[in-house]
Amino acid sequence: MEVSSNYSSISNGTVNNQSSSYNWLPTYQPILYATLLSPIIVFGIVGNVLSILVWNKGKRRMKTTSRYMSALAVADILVLSLAASETWLWNVLEIRLRDYSLALCGALSYCQCVPRVISAWILVVAAVERAMGVLMPHRARLTCRPNIAVIIIGLVCGLLSCAYFPFYIDINIYHYNGTGGTEYTLCRYQHTFSDISIFDLCMFFVGPFSIIIICNVLILINIIKRKQAIKDFGSQTTGNRGNQHMLKTVTLRVIILSLTYCLCIAPGQIYWVVNNTLDSSFSVVLYDVFNILMYLNNGVNFILYCMLGSGFRKDLVEMFKCRRGT
Repeated sequence: MEVSSNYSSISNGTVNNQSSSYNWLPTYQPILYATLLSPIIVFGIVGNVLSILVWNKGKRRMKTTSRYMSALAVADILVLSLAASETWLWNVLEIRLRDYSLALCGALSYCQCVPRVISAWILVVAAVERAMGVLMPHRARLTCRPNIAVIIIGLVCGLLSCAYFPFYIDINIYHYNGTGGTEYTLCRYQHTFSDISIFDLCMFFVGPFSIIIICNVLILINIIKRKQAIKDFGSQTTGNRGNQHMLKTVTLRVIILSLTYCLCIAPGQIYWVVNNTLDSSFSVVLYDVFNILMYLNNGVNFILYCMLGSGFRKDLVEMFKCRRGT
């Protein structure tokens, strides 16, 4: 859930004087968002595009993991190009696109939530798939297939899109009189903000966070038991070492991606729960920091892939060599 304190402070049809004009933004916000969010958007989009190209290169595209990682990259591109870019325009240039028309109001409000929730649940599916691969390797060979992965990704996108749709049917543009007699428009929900926030909190954080933690704990326990068994009974050469190394890399990659999601998303969600108990000035600063941190989760995956997988780095270099050669 994006903490939306800087989008409106409207309740029961009344407008808070603080939000009656777009000139109330703290002076540090344009600098903060321009300095930190700009590179996240630019490098995040470029990195995710490169990730898609690498994951669909050669033999990689026939693996289940590549399907999930490609879908995750597409979802992250949508988050950065739509939600993060709109946030950047509002905080840096004070341009709020969703207030210009009813179409933009509905489309941007919907895209503010849905792509990042889809991104979170694709990571959940990848974590579940990896947990099955570690805990039930023989059964996973039958169920964890690329074509099944595509079906699961389609179901995740369809179900989440439908789940959020009712909240945005009655979204509308409202006209208000601000200070000095100026009239302005504001895009807002007809549902109470708490209804959407609680639902989004469960779908974006509580559900994915719980499943990801459970999967990773089970994976780590299994790895510890295997190491202890090898230590007690001696080295066993079951399977090809190259394949085992690849599986370890994939498992480590999913664990690191999951931990990154938790570290980037959890502070903002905890902030939303305890927001009313914080000092108002300190609360605004925390909101901005956690908001940027949330988008970092969508822009940092390419760097993690390069750090964790020598095969990914090798394929990336070869891709550029091939392009230079042509």
